[in-house]
Amino acid sequence: MIDRKLLRQLLVFGAVGVVATATHYLVALGCHEALLVNLYAANLAGYGAAVAVSYVGHGKFTFQAELNRSVLRRFVLVSLAAFFASEGLLAALETRLQLPHRVSLAVVVMIIPAISFVLNKLWVYRETHASHPDIEAVQAPARDRF
Repeated sequence: MIDRKLLRQLLVFGAVGVVATATHYLVALGCHEALLVNLYAANLAGYGAAVAVSYVGHGKFTFQAELNRSVLRRFVLVSLAAFFASEGLLAALETRLQLPHRVSLAVVVMIIPAISFVLNKLWVYRETHASHPDIEAVQAPARDRF
C-alpha cells in the first residue's frame, strides 16, 4: 500500500507537472506559430518557462524541500539533461518520423516529465534527514542554504 506522503507527492507532482507541461507546450507553440520562432528555439523558450514553474512548484509544494545550492545544482543538472533529451527526441520525431510539430511537441512534453519525476524524487529532492530509515542523516552545510 502506498503511504500518504508518497500519495500526496504524486498528486502534487501531477498538478505542478500539468501546469509546467501546459506552460511548456503553450509557450513553445506560441513562439513558433505566433512569433515564427524556429521550432527548436521555441521549444527552448517553452522548456525554460516550464523549468521555472517546476523548480518552484516541486521544491515548495511537491517535496516541501529546503531550497539550497545543493538542491539547485542537482535540479539544474536534471533540467539540462531533460532539456537535451527533449531536444533529441523532438529532432528524431520531426526529422526521422516526420511527425507534425504539434504531435512532436505533445510527445516530448509527455515523456520528459515522467523521467523528471523519477530523477527529482530519487536524487534532486531526496530525503536527507534521520526520519527516513533507509537514508543516512545528512545536513547541507550552512553555506549551501539560501
